[in-house]
Amino acid sequence: MPGPSIIRLVGEVDATNQQALAETLGRARRIDEWLVLDVSELEFLGVEGARMLVVLCRAGRTRLVGTPPHVVRLFRAMGWAGGQGV
Repeated sequence: MPGPSIIRLVGEVDATNQQALAETLGRARRIDEWLVLDVSELEFLGVEGARMLVVLCRAGRTRLVGTPPHVVRLFRAMGWAGGQGV
C-alpha cells in the first residue's frame, strides 16, 4: 500500500536492543521513504535510543506519534522540545 510504514515500538529501548532497532528502522527506510513511529507503548527509552529517534526525526521523513509523557520529559531534558507529532 502507498504511504508511510507505521512501526509500533513496544516495551523498552535500551543498550541491549538499540542497535537491533536501528537496523530494523534502516531496513524499513529502504522499503518506504516515510516512517511513522508509534511510541505510545514504549515503557522505557534509554538516552542512546532517544538520540537515535531524534536524529531520525531531524533528518526528516520520520514522525513520532503517541509520545508518552516520560519520553517527552527525556527529550526535553536532552534539550529537544520535540515529542508528540514530531
